[in-house]
Order: sequence, then C-alpha cells, then structure tokens
Amino acid sequence: MAKLKLVPSTDTPRGQKRRREKPQRPVLDDDLRDSSAGIIAVKAVRREKPSNESPQVLHQNDDDDSDDCNVSSEDEAHYMISNKSDALDEMESSCSFQRHVTHVLANDEVNALVNQKSKFKWEMPAEDIPKSKWVGTGEKIKGASDDPFVDVKGKLKDHWQKILSDDLNYRSRFFSLCNSYRDIMHCNKKPFYLKGSKVDSSTMDAYLMHALSHVHRTRDVVIKNDAKLRNDANTDVMEDDSYRDQGFTRPKVLFLLPLKSIARRIVKRLIQLSPLTQKDNSMGQFKKEFGESDDELEEPNSSKPTDFNLLFAGDVEDHFLFGIKFTKKSVKLYSNFYASDIIVASPLALKLKIDGGEVTKKKGRPKENDSDFLSSIEIVVVDYADVISMQNWSHLHAVLEQLNHLPSKEHVTNVMRIRPWYLDEQARYYRQTIILSSYLTPEMNALFNGSCLNYEGKG
Repeated sequence: MAKLKLVPSTDTPRGQKRRREKPQRPVLDDDLRDSSAGIIAVKAVRREKPSNESPQVLHQNDDDDSDDCNVSSEDEAHYMISNKSDALDEMESSCSFQRHVTHVLANDEVNALVNQKSKFKWEMPAEDIPKSKWVGTGEKIKGASDDPFVDVKGKLKDHWQKILSDDLNYRSRFFSLCNSYRDIMHCNKKPFYLKGSKVDSSTMDAYLMHALSHVHRTRDVVIKNDAKLRNDANTDVMEDDSYRDQGFTRPKVLFLLPLKSIARRIVKRLIQLSPLTQKDNSMGQFKKEFGESDDELEEPNSSKPTDFNLLFAGDVEDHFLFGIKFTKKSVKLYSNFYASDIIVASPLALKLKIDGGEVTKKKGRPKENDSDFLSSIEIVVVDYADVISMQNWSHLHAVLEQLNHLPSKEHVTNVMRIRPWYLDEQARYYRQTIILSSYLTPEMNALFNGSCLNYEGKG
C-alpha cells in the first residue's frame, strides 16, 4: 500500500501487477438479495457464455443527443488502425490509468486495507510550498519526468499547451501527484481569499486536468472496445478482461464544493480546459443559476477582514447539484445523473438527495432509492475542505460513506463488460480521493484515514 500526505515541515515497493486468486465474494443476506436482484443477476451472467449480439454501450442517450458516445465509422476506423500498432498498445497498457484500473487485488492486500496496516515510511520536500513536505507509505514517488503529461491524450495535451503555454509546467507538479491515482491530502493549500489566485488556480487546474484526462481515457477505452466487438461479433468478452471496461453507472468523477461561487469558478475553468465546445442552452441555465461572471461581486463589508469579503463576495448558496456530460463534440451541463461523466455538488445537496431516495413509507408504498449514480465514482475531489468544515462536516462524511455501494437495481449497461472489481464489491479500494484545505483539522484527518482506502495509498 502507498500513502501520500502534505504536512507542515517540523520503502517497501508495491507488488508488481499480477493475476492472483480473487478474494471470496461476500454472501448477500436475504434482505440484500431481495433489494439487489439485478446485481445478483449480473454475477450470474458472468458464469455464462455470452451471445454474439451487439454489445450495449454504457453511455446511454438520455436526450436524443446525436453527439453521444455512439461509435461512428470514422471513430471505428481510427481505433482499428490504432490497434495495428503494437508500440501504441504497449504504451496504452503502461499508462497510469490502465495500470490502476487493471490491477488485481489479492486477499492480503484487501486485508491490509481493511485493517489499516499501512504506515508512513518516506518523505520528500514539497516544491513551491514553503515549510512543507510530502510523506507517504509504500513506494516512494519518483522525481518529475521529462514529460509529466506523457499519459495524456494528444488532443487534451495540445489544448492545454495552447491555453496555458508556459504555465503548463507550473501545473505539472501537482498533476503528477494526482495522476499517480493515490489518495491525496493537501492541507497547506493557499486559497484565493488569502494569497491571491495564482497558487490556488495552479492546484485547481491540475486536478481539473486529471479529471478530464480520466473521463477521456474511460470514454476512449469503451469506444475502442466497441469498435473491436463490432468488427468481430464472435469475440467472447468473457475470455478477455480487457473488454471489461465499465462500471455499474456512467458517472466517474465527483466534485464536492462548499459554495455556488466556488462551483461557478471551477466549472467555468473545467470548460476552458476542455477542447470541446459548449452548448449555449445549458450554459444559459448555468449563468442564470450561478451568475454571469466572477466580476459580479457585492460591495465589500468594511467591518469584515479582507479574506472574509473575498470568500463571501459571490453567491454563498450551499445547495447545488448537477451533472456534466462529455460527448464527441460538446460539453453539456445539467445532464441526467445517469448519463453524466462528472457530478458537481455541495455536501448538503447531495446528502439531501441521498436521504430523499432512502426507502421510506409514504402512502403505504416504499420510495425508490435514487443514489445509484454514485455507485461507480472513481475520483472524488473535496476542495475548500476548510470552508466545508465551517458548514456541516457530517454531510461530507455521509456522502463519502454512500459512494461505491452496489446499486439497488440494474441500469443500462452491458453486464458482461463491468469491471471485476465492481462485481467483487472492491470499488472503494480503487477510488481516488483528493482533499484540499488551507489547514488540517482532526475531522479531516479522521475522514482521510477512515474513509479513503485506495490500494494505491494515501498522501
């Protein structure tokens, strides 16, 4: 196991990727069997030989969007040509994304994670962060490579180079940490309301770039495998784990933020960092609900300190929840949760959503659970945790505890292409959690140590 953590200043290498016997799957009790019949059916299908029917695509079309993830002949030709290059395939398989999602956890690794046996064993200076250092367990982080964006798709990399230019290298340090897929606790972040926007924007850009890279990688793998299966309908996906490229539901990234003004800033930057165009109708709704620009600030209160005025100058509403969907050509806001790639929410709004979907008696009928869209989250970013700690910390804890559970029913997906670690109820060990704050509290430390169980480690 490996952990990574940034602390104020005052090696045991991880096992190589290998196939081992999988841990025994937990036995469901009668109540869970009744409520999760769809999931039990999924596990049963894995033991049967699949038919040669065309595979269902996970990225369902919920709004007749012609730009959805359906594979065009151009896309298919591109990926089939790419597959002819052994060098390209080798490069793809060695990237951090593939290494992370294809790792097979052994029984001893799972037991170590459950029992929290990992300890911090190494430290290294935190560049550009005075009087701070990174500490971690397991394999020590390697020094910066010549190209920290070597794993990033060319279209994304070219776009970042165009809009960031020389500032791209400044973002590369924290991006490299995020791209290691370890859990990260950055408790010495310099927020915009204390030290200006430059340092804060650099950290924000890095995790947004990592989230975009992850979403594009996930989508590209699905499209590539769809193209292979369309080309050879007789392929047995049960014989090749490389075709198991999906989760129970589509959303893969979750941003948890305290205020609408902060969410507006992050979403606008996310759109700028994406090479895709933005749809006018969804952006219009976003501007209506979140404001036109960051320049629309209230008059400062002279009786309050400067940092207070800067933090609370914008919309301080703490109830928001919406999805972001990436297609071949565009980014769409306010997409259906089950058709979204990224969920942006405040802990309060998501907690109310979870509570509203719990099974309760109303007019003699049970209410259906509607939080299944959180079952396949692979990256969680909690930014401005210091601000969230001044709201209601229990909401954040409750939300993280709700992630990566078995869904209550089967959703639109090809069950034979769900990754094994989802079916084995190990998704929480693959989820990366990034917590950012300007200071550390006991509650943050407890949350990080207790709710973040990524097999890659913590830091």
